[in-house]
Amino acid sequence: MKKVSLVGRSVFSFFFIALVLTLTMTFVAPSHAYAQDPAWNMTINIPDIDVLVIANYIGIDRKLKPVAGQSVAITGPSTKATTVTLSAVVVGSNILGLSECNTTVSTATTQKFTVSGSRNLTASDFTGGGGIGIQTSQDNQKCIDALSDKVQQGVGTAPPGNYSLSLTLNEVDAKGSFVRVLATAGKTISITAASSAEVVLNLIAPNNGEQINQTNPTFSFDAQKEGKLYVFEHSTRSQSADEATRDLNGSLKCMEYAFNTRGTGQVTYQYPGNATRMLQAGKKYSWFIQSVINVGGGKTETKRSAIYSFTVGSNDPAYAALMSALSSAPDPIGSSFANVTNQGYSLAFSSVNAIRVKIGDGTWQSIDLVKLQSLLAEITRRNLKVTASIQSE
Repeated sequence: MKKVSLVGRSVFSFFFIALVLTLTMTFVAPSHAYAQDPAWNMTINIPDIDVLVIANYIGIDRKLKPVAGQSVAITGPSTKATTVTLSAVVVGSNILGLSECNTTVSTATTQKFTVSGSRNLTASDFTGGGGIGIQTSQDNQKCIDALSDKVQQGVGTAPPGNYSLSLTLNEVDAKGSFVRVLATAGKTISITAASSAEVVLNLIAPNNGEQINQTNPTFSFDAQKEGKLYVFEHSTRSQSADEATRDLNGSLKCMEYAFNTRGTGQVTYQYPGNATRMLQAGKKYSWFIQSVINVGGGKTETKRSAIYSFTVGSNDPAYAALMSALSSAPDPIGSSFANVTNQGYSLAFSSVNAIRVKIGDGTWQSIDLVKLQSLLAEITRRNLKVTASIQSE
């Protein structure tokens, strides 16, 4: 660890002082050699962060930017002024591609200041000529240099990993000498990805173009971030997936489900759940997941997965037999059927939506499945010439 002065500090050295004094994470109680005073309390008020964009905290002048909604709240037992300092430690772990940072990254202690009853510290309290200054700081120079190299290479975010912050509020005397620990607080920022574009949102099932034979499928997907699962019904078979899902409040939205689980292949949802529309045989549907990524500084970015489309068939054994017979029928029946099914169409076969055939110059007649299979077999056996047309209803 190398002690460095505030003047001339690299942008990343200053950046970690920013983290120390203005960011937060899940509360963990850091260990200290001194007992806290139960009459004092310190709370860190900042949202969790998925992608940390440095420009949201540090300006081109290398100075901290005041960020609305982020603060450290200090509460004391009385309105009597107490002289204090705030000390902070940042420790990195599992930092992607930067083993130099998997240790203590930075420590800092402020100049002394007073708290009368309560005080809410924001980034503006540590910037400008009238702000609380930094009394001492130590940085892991190898880590700082490695991070600075990434900035010079055009990387504008903190690398993925865990950045644990511990804050200690100390009472000091008029000379600034330590008297006792008043309060502690801590948090660990888990940076999900280097950018919102790299946050994983992958769909698994139902697969794109798949025909399922049930109306209560299980949706499964990979998600590095909590978000929402959307399912939409297509108004027509020819409607594109983009058109079907464009309006998140459209009348054909089947479901909007908020999921709070992260994982790879572990996030699943059993339909229908809270769905407002049931899936129906013969219909086409599209689905996707969407997450709001916190990029720090009170800013967010919305990321959507790819859109997958599927159709719903029937679990009737007769339907499966019909599909098999049509798929294996001689051309042009087999090829025509394959062409339309490959485009996402499905066969809406039922007792009230029968198959119709016309032999020679006769009229169109409904035909049951057994007779149709017999007819197809006869066509194949006798190598007869046929014409075929497929109608969408």
